[in-house]
Amino acid sequence: MEEPVCQNCRTTLNGQYCAQCGQRDKNQIISLWELLRDLVGDLFEVDSRVWRTLAPLLFKPGRLTIEYLRGRRVHYTPPLRLYLVTSLIFFLFVFIDSDSSVKLDDFVINGDTVDASVSLGGSGSEDTPTQDDSPVPGDTAAVAEAPVDEAADESLEDRCQDISVDTELFDADLQAMVQRACLNLTAPGGATRFLRELIDNVPTMMFFFLPAIALVMIILYPLSRRYYVEHLLFFVHFHSFFFLIMTLTVLFSRIPSVLPGQGVIGGLLTAAVTIYIPIYLFVAMRRVYQQSRSLTAVKYVALGIAYSTGLLFLFTAMALFTALTV
Repeated sequence: MEEPVCQNCRTTLNGQYCAQCGQRDKNQIISLWELLRDLVGDLFEVDSRVWRTLAPLLFKPGRLTIEYLRGRRVHYTPPLRLYLVTSLIFFLFVFIDSDSSVKLDDFVINGDTVDASVSLGGSGSEDTPTQDDSPVPGDTAAVAEAPVDEAADESLEDRCQDISVDTELFDADLQAMVQRACLNLTAPGGATRFLRELIDNVPTMMFFFLPAIALVMIILYPLSRRYYVEHLLFFVHFHSFFFLIMTLTVLFSRIPSVLPGQGVIGGLLTAAVTIYIPIYLFVAMRRVYQQSRSLTAVKYVALGIAYSTGLLFLFTAMALFTALTV
């Protein structure tokens, strides 16, 4: 009899699993039930990595980072996969909201309509002199073809051209970019396109923000003997926690108001999460980097300042880039 071999790497099997690649020795006939079980198996298995990861991620600050650095990794979801999944779910539930998008479109469209009515000079009013070719009330075709006064557009363009940026370095280039962004935003439909593109770019911004903020930890912990990737791992887990808990908060707030006192409960939950997130970060820093409360508090404040400043700078740069490209 031939010795059984792994169908993936052709290594001789000595048991149910391959010692080389870890694949399980299964029947090659794939059924529909097997495909479905592989798809949702990790979600419904009580002892799966998903559930073993979620509990410490939510309630044990720094635990996943410590476990990963100690080499205990097989029982938990890989950090980068955890970050991608939680961030994807978060932005999916927070930004892709039909109600908010309708309100945004109505707001912008109504704003353009108001501007258009002002540009038309309010034809049909008794105080405003009319011309022979003024549209007849009720004639929608005439209203659609009525010439729009370009004075407002010229005024906006002049205002954009009058913008001046006083900087000692690259002042001309920066001023040209700001004027171009102003023209793009004041163009018809520019505000709508800008907001949509800005929302679409937020996940990318947060992904690039992670490596930048990890550099701050190297400055705050110069004697920790930790590599850059270890600081990056810390923020991957923290941001995964942030996305997960914010997703749960948003989901609870969107539950139909069928429960008595849901508004009060939702407000208390939001307040609790607002307090819990900074406490979680402080406890995670102290557990991972093993320093005293006072020293951790000083570095916590410094990290908060660097975090807020870096996020504001990156968001401003992304908004300018979006305004230039809409």
